Amino acid sequence: MWTPAEYYKPEITCGPALLPNDHQNHIRCEHGPYQAARVRARTRLLALETYILSPDVHRTVLNYLNTQDEQMFSEEVGGYSLDRFYIFYELFCTTRSEGPGQRNGPTAFFPPHFQAILDECLLFYLHSFQPYFEHRLERKELGPNMEGDDPRLGFIKILERLAFDNAPYENRSPYCTDEARPSLAFTIQARWKAGLLRGGQVLVIETLLRKLLLELTALLGERTDSIETVRLVEMERAIDRADRAIKHFFGNARFRSERLEVLLVKYLGEPEVNTDVVRGIEIAQRKYEDIYHAKNYSRFGNLLGLASF
Repeated sequence: MWTPAEYYKPEITCGPALLPNDHQNHIRCEHGPYQAARVRARTRLLALETYILSPDVHRTVLNYLNTQDEQMFSEEVGGYSLDRFYIFYELFCTTRSEGPGQRNGPTAFFPPHFQAILDECLLFYLHSFQPYFEHRLERKELGPNMEGDDPRLGFIKILERLAFDNAPYENRSPYCTDEARPSLAFTIQARWKAGLLRGGQVLVIETLLRKLLLELTALLGERTDSIETVRLVEMERAIDRADRAIKHFFGNARFRSERLEVLLVKYLGEPEVNTDVVRGIEIAQRKYEDIYHAKNYSRFGNLLGLASF
């Protein structure tokens, strides 16, 4: 039975990454187009180089990706892995023939200000988040047919918002307003390229992501009954809040007030919190969110249907 204490490893644990030359013997043994595509995919994977993450974190991710099942490598996509986490991780990397984020478009690039928090988020994903889905729900890879309600996809989407300079907003927001709104440019990366990304905005986003990691860690440590829907709903609730906070506020084109950033940073530095205000906001927020979250357990069927409890 899965337990957080058994699989959570906060320290960096990684062996040396395999080199492409290590696969030459495998190429001689394998035959057929599928096997050849798999070898090409693994060779290409191990050649990835990161432009932002620390070397230890990069090796940890490569070691994880190298454990993918054969079925996740497809000749139809040119020998790439079908795992969405692999595709996502390419945003952090360059290869010998490509620049940063080339496969996902030339505008995909993480500002260097976020290196530390990105390291933390990826280690959390591999050491805490992924083991829960792999060992508790028996769902390892984020395959091409995975439903959009897998919380891992939401977590990845939040980090992707730091790398793109033009991500369209949804036309309807169930959190701030019910009014339809036009598409707006997502500006974190664009602001950095223009030299306008301030330290206060970076600090606020870092704090938001670290609070999300703490909340998800607490949820993974909670003991629940055999039905995992409550945990999944609460994880999705936390991820969706953080995503909308960045998308509609901290990363929004309208978020330009340096004075507001200073006030937020000052507030975050205060040791005491008005718990009555926080509790009241939480109650009101949850009532509103229940319309979109807890009343619809059926959408987790693709995850829970594969689990053995």
